[in-house]
Amino acid sequence: MKFDSIFEVVEENDKYIFLYCNIENKSEMLEKYFDYFFDEKVMYQHFNYLYNVPFSPTHENYVKLFYELKKFIDDNNYVVDISSEAIKDIEEILVDENLLAIHNQDFKYRLDKAGKLGEYFFSILLERFFGLHCVIPKTRFTTDYNMSVYGIDVIYLNEDNELYFGESKFTKNVCNGIVQINKSLQSYEKQILDEYQLVLNAWDSRNNVYKLHELYGEKISCSISFIDFIKAVNIEKIYIPLFITHGTETEKELILKQLSKVNKIKLFDLDTKYIVISLPIIDKDEFIKYMSERINLRMNDYGKY
Repeated sequence: MKFDSIFEVVEENDKYIFLYCNIENKSEMLEKYFDYFFDEKVMYQHFNYLYNVPFSPTHENYVKLFYELKKFIDDNNYVVDISSEAIKDIEEILVDENLLAIHNQDFKYRLDKAGKLGEYFFSILLERFFGLHCVIPKTRFTTDYNMSVYGIDVIYLNEDNELYFGESKFTKNVCNGIVQINKSLQSYEKQILDEYQLVLNAWDSRNNVYKLHELYGEKISCSISFIDFIKAVNIEKIYIPLFITHGTETEKELILKQLSKVNKIKLFDLDTKYIVISLPIIDKDEFIKYMSERINLRMNDYGKY
């Protein structure tokens, strides 16, 4: 299936591959991906998620887009301590992805911006291809340009007001992404519980996640946990979209085989539906370098307005 003229979408059951139509031409792919995902109208609609206002080339709007673009630039090698339990069984994968260093038996985890790019691409495809509605762009919670956003990566609703809690990985190959996703799914119930308290039902959530409060009113504000909320609004089904932006593999059958290795876990005793998505980009390091350069150029252009 062709989608938005640049993608061949390969679909098999709950698995999707968004394959660039001319994947053999890497330089063309890089250019088209930037033009597609960082189109001003696309960006404006995503970050202006509460309002159906078309993009207009005003100074104010360029300033807003400038600051959103800045969140994708990885200009600092920012590291934090991390527990051995949090990375148990995936240490080698994180080292391979240049995300983990070990010093004197202490683990240092590097917070890079590749993940944030992946989350943004994920969001755009959920909106444009799957027709989902953004509950809140998670970059709204970025208070430090060197930090990644914690918690559930994306939160969406479909036309039937069913909830989607999504996980995104940006890796050198699809196998690394699957290993990290399976590790994350082991604690996904807790992540959703935390997300409900810290974001969906926080003190100022009426402003940030207006759509949910408009739908559920006091049933969300008076539910102390996500489990209470499930019971209050009679939720029977939950969707878990999983997204891997990855290098290396471009062969459809090989990617589909790897995507089948996701360990699908039933959450909160609900009917749990999974959507597993691959976005091949051939070479992770080259991709990040190209996107960073183009983002810098775009920011320089916006700075002239």
